[in-house]
Amino acid sequence: MANISAQRLLGEEFQEEVFNTSRGEDREDLYGKKGISEILVAFSLIAKYIGFVFSSKSKVFNIYVTSNLAFIRDIFFIIVARAMGKKIVAHLHSKTSGELFLSGFLLKLMGRILGLCHTVIVLSDYHKAFFERHIKGTSLVVLENFVFVDDLKPEKKRTELEFLYIGRLTRKKGFYDLLDAMDILHRQGNSCVINVIGAAETDEKEAALRERIKSSGLSEMVRMHGLLSGEAKFSLFKRSAVLVFPSHFENSPIVLKEGLAAEQLIVCSDIQANMNIVGALPAVMPFEPEQPEQLAAIITGLLEDTENTLQLSRKASCPKQATDTHAKMTLSRIVNAF
Repeated sequence: MANISAQRLLGEEFQEEVFNTSRGEDREDLYGKKGISEILVAFSLIAKYIGFVFSSKSKVFNIYVTSNLAFIRDIFFIIVARAMGKKIVAHLHSKTSGELFLSGFLLKLMGRILGLCHTVIVLSDYHKAFFERHIKGTSLVVLENFVFVDDLKPEKKRTELEFLYIGRLTRKKGFYDLLDAMDILHRQGNSCVINVIGAAETDEKEAALRERIKSSGLSEMVRMHGLLSGEAKFSLFKRSAVLVFPSHFENSPIVLKEGLAAEQLIVCSDIQANMNIVGALPAVMPFEPEQPEQLAAIITGLLEDTENTLQLSRKASCPKQATDTHAKMTLSRIVNAF
């Protein structure tokens, strides 16, 4: 998404070529074991990339980089582009702990490889403070995950109170906690509407979730919309006054910024990555991750005074540094430096 957003911003100003590493699948089991087929796909991708670099007329390569197992592939991407005399901008989407290349020798290796790049884009000042200790010989530039504000801003005031969840339908994203909270509300005789955008890792897991929702009597409360994009997604942001984001871990979640741009009250887990974005803002109600009772209590309170909840949501706004206007200025400075 970060690269797609950057292409959307700069596409009219610069000519571009795209090498797509995505499989284009709607579902992906990010936490499952990787087998021989994934290794073969990676080697095939590297071979195609070498051909792309040799034929490319682009002088500047923007390479999306992570700190998990995929960085092994990224090492080849960076070295090949550097050997062909390309200027490299590495767009580093990484945590600061808990992934393969974020400790010990592998962290040093990642720092050395990224030092071959001319610019490394990081997600926040928090990330910059961490990575500048390990990446030497190149400049680090902060470019937050950003949103196109005009896509999300409501055209009129909301009069109905609806909630929104957007993300993978997994335990680590807190979706099971959300269902537990909905169970609590249902047993207490409370009712609300939460719109759900997203998909589970496999068809089987999604079928099990839908059956759980049906058998628990939550079908009217939990409305599953599947994967949405474009105006269909934006319309649910505009319609829903409250964003519920119960994730157990994050990096720099763009969903929170989308919620702020859509003037939504944010109900989110109080993990560090979330608090880095919304911790100092007024229209935020944090709770401890993996605590559905706390989440249910917050939602109950919001339902007790609908008008006040709607008024609170109107206090939300997207921070300047997370807007498309600010991002375009930053990206233009990076590209024009070459």
